[in-house]
Amino acid sequence: MRVFRDYSHVTNVGPTVTAIGNFDGVHVGHQQLLKRAQTRAVELDAQSAVLTFHPHPADIVGRLEPVMPLYSLDDRCQFLNGYGIETILAQTFDLDFAGLSPRSFVETVLVGALNVTAVVVGYNFAFGAKRAGRVHDLQDLGAEFDFTVDVIASVTDTPDSEISSTRIRAAVL
Repeated sequence: MRVFRDYSHVTNVGPTVTAIGNFDGVHVGHQQLLKRAQTRAVELDAQSAVLTFHPHPADIVGRLEPVMPLYSLDDRCQFLNGYGIETILAQTFDLDFAGLSPRSFVETVLVGALNVTAVVVGYNFAFGAKRAGRVHDLQDLGAEFDFTVDVIASVTDTPDSEISSTRIRAAVL
């Protein structure tokens, strides 16, 4: 497993199938993204990769109180390694990174650094400055830059109860 802390330092990677998310807790919803990324990587003869963020984006933009981490970054990386992920970009999330437009995020991070051939995201994925990009934007950019986008539906444990890191944090508190 190789771990990078900034997209500008990623070298000799790809093509990749990259799952994107915070992966705080690596709960069963996250596990669905990881399994899909692994399956697609085998199908496409690509490396499996994860793009995650540290610190939590909400700690940098839009939140007064810090997000309580469920796991340290090192623990997250070890969990991800246990799922066979070959490359982890644990991107330092700061105001400069937060300011990337959706197009710049795709061009510089996904295509330029991670050399994606496919991306796996959750149904509510948002990206780029002020979360301006949505799943349909990623799909459009994927068509333009020649990568596919797999979208994982919400994972629930009861009909009305989505599994999420936010819900897990609330239960821990």
